[in-house]
Amino acid sequence: MTRRQPKLPTPSTAQFHDYITRYAKPLLYRQHSRPLANQLMLVLYYLEHQRYDFSKDRAYQTRPICIHELAEHFEVTDRSVQRWLAMLEALVIIRREYRKDPDSRFRNKFSRIALGGFKAWFARTLEAAKQAMSDTARHPPKKAIFNSSFSTEIDAEDKETPPPFPASGAIRYSPYWYEIAVKYLPGGSKRPCTTLVADRFRANLRQYSVPLNHKSLPARWIKFCQNAKPAF
Repeated sequence: MTRRQPKLPTPSTAQFHDYITRYAKPLLYRQHSRPLANQLMLVLYYLEHQRYDFSKDRAYQTRPICIHELAEHFEVTDRSVQRWLAMLEALVIIRREYRKDPDSRFRNKFSRIALGGFKAWFARTLEAAKQAMSDTARHPPKKAIFNSSFSTEIDAEDKETPPPFPASGAIRYSPYWYEIAVKYLPGGSKRPCTTLVADRFRANLRQYSVPLNHKSLPARWIKFCQNAKPAF
């Protein structure tokens, strides 16, 4: 039986989620207060949703977008959005690219946002994956010996306890549950509204009398998101 060859990673939504979790989130928590850092992560997830596609350099920039669009989505003023983007740009996570025509009446509106931090992080990830594949090709691993008498047990104290699922309203203000939704819901333009999906999930929990702090909720939420129907 032939072993399937491992594939190199692509700049997908799942990779962007890993980038936020492993790099952007710790950096934002070090530089800003936790509520502000969580808000900046929500901005990054929104910008990821506005990417062109996953091909070549288009995977690292948004479609043409303006400040007012972001302000309407987050229900804040244009000035708040400008302040958030300036904070992200100061940490070299994004870069605003303005329109090139100085005579345009839209000269003060940026055309698109380049996700420079994600591009640099993914380049390092891709290089590490290529090196790992090269090492594996030169030194094939020995056949693993499975000892059925040996089992690993994870100490419950070492396992991070997830926060309770929000009792009502949108989940975008709860990064733990929102990040799971972004990772496992259908991506692109067909991603359903996370608030509607959360409402259906709560109704499902009430039907089976499952509390919002039950230990099985993360696995249930992942499965629920995976089975969610795409939006049309």
